[in-house]
Amino acid sequence: MYFSDAKDVSDDEAAQAHEMLVHNAQNLMKYVKEVVREANAANIKIRADTGLTIKWIPKDQQVKQRRRKTRKSQPN
Repeated sequence: MYFSDAKDVSDDEAAQAHEMLVHNAQNLMKYVKEVVREANAANIKIRADTGLTIKWIPKDQQVKQRRRKTRKSQPN
């Protein structure tokens, strides 16, 4: 697939540019996969070492919890 706006570019040059683009995209995906794999491994190690767990709390529930804490801490 070639762009019709590309002028003064031979079919050979366009094919080479396309190959280079595909090659760069493949390399990028390879390194992204590697980074994700390493990040997952580091995350597992950190959580295993600390013994802590992470609990996701939706934003609206966080606000409710903060309000409850401030009400409890306020003197009557």
